[in-house]
Amino acid sequence: MEIRYQLFEKDNLLIQKFIGIFSIEDYLSYNGQVRKELSLSPIKKVLLDFRDLLFFSETDKKVPIDFREKIDKMVEIRKNINQIEHKDERVKLVIWVENPLPTVFALLFTNNFADMDYSYCLTGERAADFLDIPSYRDSLENISENLKNLFVKHDTPRL
Repeated sequence: MEIRYQLFEKDNLLIQKFIGIFSIEDYLSYNGQVRKELSLSPIKKVLLDFRDLLFFSETDKKVPIDFREKIDKMVEIRKNINQIEHKDERVKLVIWVENPLPTVFALLFTNNFADMDYSYCLTGERAADFLDIPSYRDSLENISENLKNLFVKHDTPRL
């Protein structure tokens, strides 16, 4: 799995784009790296771009057995981040999806945070509206395709 990311300090916005087959191990490695890297940055808004995220290979074509476990692990990680790094802050988080399985993932994930400003959407315009970043409204797709930072765990197969 490949993860591209960039912090837009002026807007306290972190955009992350996930590409390839989802790996909880890669996500954990990435999460540890990015938390250290951005520990002093006040992040108030997060966009997770799941449009290029897959949960199975092209040959597999079925929902992985551990699909729910992956969601639960990401929920646990996010709750940990909220308790430790954002305990007195409200962070808006939106997951941008296009395909059915990432949409199910986003729905099940956000349902665990009913008291938070977490959502998912199908368009960049809706993501910009939800995150209250109108200046990004027409360019969010281009921004997401050109994020400056890249995380790739090299022992994980990529598409």
